[in-house]
Amino acid sequence: GLSVISDVDDTLKHSNVPDRRDLFRNTFVRDFVPIPGMPELYRDCAARHAAFHYVSGSPWQLYEPLAEFWHEQGYPRGSFHLKRFRLRESARKLRRSPQMAYKRVTIEPILQAFPRRRFILIGDSGEQDPEIYAHFLRTRPEQIRHVFIRTVRGQAVDHPRLAATFADLPADRWTGYD
Repeated sequence: GLSVISDVDDTLKHSNVPDRRDLFRNTFVRDFVPIPGMPELYRDCAARHAAFHYVSGSPWQLYEPLAEFWHEQGYPRGSFHLKRFRLRESARKLRRSPQMAYKRVTIEPILQAFPRRRFILIGDSGEQDPEIYAHFLRTRPEQIRHVFIRTVRGQAVDHPRLAATFADLPADRWTGYD
């Protein structure tokens, strides 16, 4: 079978993660807004029997509002993998991004649990999804069918960062889109 491992912020819902002030407003003040076309795309994948795993750096305390948003938008059900958040620990980590380590240790067990499934990885260029997903494409080429990266913050699809990240990988195994 086929599974989708998907990022959430700036991949499925507008968050603007790089701008901390806007991220706060988009998370706690404003209604969640879907990235155009993504609910429909994911419903189409579900109709083709894809399974879903949503991996996000969002804290687990946001599960209920995210689940409500998922239901409202018609995103397919799937497993949610949200970050453990404790204020005391997080205050020390605000200046560094543990996103790469978190996502790698979260995605690896999913891939190990389903060794015969093929995976599509979907994320965005706002943080480290390109580097994380390229790692899995390199280390598990038999399991990763394709990587899709949504470009954000005005980056072009042919942005040098994406080209450099995927330079040693076959061009038909990854796609940048906006």
